[in-house]
Amino acid sequence: MKNLSNSNTTKHLSLSNRITIEQLLNEGKTFTEIAAAVNKSSTAISKEVRRQKVESFRRNGYRINNCINKKDCLIRNSCKGKVCEHYKVIECNKLQRPPYVCNGCTEKKYCHKPRQLYSAATADDNYRSVLKSSREGINLSEDNLKQLDMLVSPLIRKGQSPSHIFSSHRDEIPCSER
Repeated sequence: MKNLSNSNTTKHLSLSNRITIEQLLNEGKTFTEIAAAVNKSSTAISKEVRRQKVESFRRNGYRINNCINKKDCLIRNSCKGKVCEHYKVIECNKLQRPPYVCNGCTEKKYCHKPRQLYSAATADDNYRSVLKSSREGINLSEDNLKQLDMLVSPLIRKGQSPSHIFSSHRDEIPCSER
């Protein structure tokens, strides 16, 4: 087995890596083969695909009726809005095991089950969005931030250090010392 820690210079997947993953999934390649192509571990590829797969209820631009009872149902045109009490989605057993998506499925052309697809562009957009939001600052509501300010500001003005304030008021502060 190849040691990936020295051979890989970046920790995150790039858009070109994601495009390669999508192309190889479309060709029906395994996670091991994909991992070798993008120089990542097969676990990283598996996590990426499972995290970034998107459900699709459309085929050739039309919404498909994916109700398991559609052949025997007497109520017509109610499955589209999922209003029918007998509505139950058909599930594909192939999505429960690798590759967890329909990209390389040979039955995809005629399948009426909801699809799980991996799209490089969508995955990269989602990744960038999460990356950006994770760097935007403290994850506190306005009220929590005001309470924190009312607690910390007077103590800082008195000359107390942030670490002393945090250790003294740990149970009142809703975030880490950092």
